[in-house]
Amino acid sequence: IHPAPYCQKDALEFAQSLQQHGFEADDRIVLVDTAATKATIESRLRRLANNLEAGDSLFLYYAGHAFAKGAESYLCSGDTQ
Repeated sequence: IHPAPYCQKDALEFAQSLQQHGFEADDRIVLVDTAATKATIESRLRRLANNLEAGDSLFLYYAGHAFAKGAESYLCSGDTQ
């Protein structure tokens, strides 16, 4: 998979824009490059889902490669081979 050179910059700028709109650092999870592994992403999403309460909002921003195989679509993580 070819590198996607602007993904890290885009993700960090999105996180910064959330901060400018009042979302605290403790309420944001930013995973880029080698930290954005399949296992880490799935683990963080499970924990987030278990901790959401009524009235909470969850924003998910993804910048990177994706592909389709048959009728299924996939997002690539930092450790996709």
